[in-house]
Amino acid sequence: MRNYRDDSISRKLTRLNMLVAGLALILACSSFVGFDIWTFRQGSIRNLTIQARFVATNTLAAIEANDSPRIASVLTSLQEVPNIMSATIYSPDGRIVSVYHRDSSVSVPVFPGGLKEISDRRRFRSHDVNLIYVIRDRDRVIGSIYIQTDTQRLHERLMRYLQIVCVVMIASLLAAFLLSAGARRSISDPIIHVTTIAKIVSHDRNYQLRATPSKSRDEIGMLIQSFNEMLGHIEARDADLQRPTTNSTAASWNAPSSSKPLTRSSNPFRTPSPMTFALRSAALTALARHCSSIAPRSSTPGTIPPGSHPCRHRAHG
Repeated sequence: MRNYRDDSISRKLTRLNMLVAGLALILACSSFVGFDIWTFRQGSIRNLTIQARFVATNTLAAIEANDSPRIASVLTSLQEVPNIMSATIYSPDGRIVSVYHRDSSVSVPVFPGGLKEISDRRRFRSHDVNLIYVIRDRDRVIGSIYIQTDTQRLHERLMRYLQIVCVVMIASLLAAFLLSAGARRSISDPIIHVTTIAKIVSHDRNYQLRATPSKSRDEIGMLIQSFNEMLGHIEARDADLQRPTTNSTAASWNAPSSSKPLTRSSNPFRTPSPMTFALRSAALTALARHCSSIAPRSSTPGTIPPGSHPCRHRAHG
């Protein structure tokens, strides 16, 4: 599996743009769906409360008179509301007074302890919404209504939202891909061009090459300009280093070789020039005068005992 870090910069830009577009769309759709679920719950509770009040108003006298047919007829009118699954009226002691079922699969809860201590309750679940509404005659509790409705409408709305999100997601990712292609030409192509020039310079040591300058003045334009300036500095430095090397090489070819053996004719000590011979004679004459001035006197004037001259070895040396 190829590592993400080894991918080209164009692929990274494309993936990044598509990822940002997808995440932004998911966050926006999640917010819309969450808000719609919240509003659906509030609307469902509000509608159930209105329907419970309608039933309580029309069954108040019938409950006090214990008129079961009247109560049943009022509950049967709820069949006009398709999402209501069941409606049950309880007496204060928890006894079931009348029941309405949309179908036989719906169960009716039982409250053996009675509903005297039970206030209005609302419960929202994934498959249904439940509401307990207390029927009061002034301050006296005469019964309670339990209404249960399904959440089919919510599920249908969520499915429509999901279809819309899928369509918008595909369109957004396609638009992000097309925009990435345009961004690739303005961002990744100049960088790829600089990379190609750098590889050629590194392989061929040809510092005369230059990258094509960018028309923009952003970071990519500054990168290309700095890269070309760096190649110019390296080329100038190499030219300065090669100039003294060339001069020293030419001088070494013109100078005589030190390893060439000296012949008899080229040895200055064996065939001295006239100037050299004159200098040597003058030096020996001066040395002889100096030695004669410091020599000790002998018994015979003008004679020096053999072997006693102090400059003998110097003169002959």
